Amino acid sequence: MSRRVPALLGARLVLPAFMALALLTLTGVGVRASLYLVLSASTASPGDVVFGYTPGRGAMAAAKGEMLPLFLVPTSQAEEIGSMEDPRLATAGWLSVDQSGDGHASIIVPPLTPGSYTLMVVCEPCASTSSGRSVLPVAEIAVLPFGDQVQTSPLAELLGALVRALCRVGV
Repeated sequence: MSRRVPALLGARLVLPAFMALALLTLTGVGVRASLYLVLSASTASPGDVVFGYTPGRGAMAAAKGEMLPLFLVPTSQAEEIGSMEDPRLATAGWLSVDQSGDGHASIIVPPLTPGSYTLMVVCEPCASTSSGRSVLPVAEIAVLPFGDQVQTSPLAELLGALVRALCRVGV
């Protein structure tokens, strides 16, 4: 019986690890950083509004109460970015971090050539826990040609309409 217990324990640990690895492989999701955003859409056209949030609680504890700028850069160039002054960065929005350390993003896709882009946040307080880096990749998004139809959630469509209305009245 003592041989069976360690074998069961090993199977309980190996199986979930194998399933997680298989899921990452099948979905094509890469693990590049512990800080990331969940986006309301994975594709968008210039002018579209995309929303995001940090999963879990207190993911951005180092930046409580901060408004952090977000930028888009071609994915093939993202690892080369070391400063928010880099001319390859296209301004895309803001990540608002509440007092609990939870982040909420509003992104307006700027006029960009269609392709794969990495969303990056500039977070000076995060540098101490990010190997000294303050410009960090947080999500990936495919930019479509202007006017292409994008599938978004009904909530994202409603919030997008609200943001556009607020922009029209100057709020």
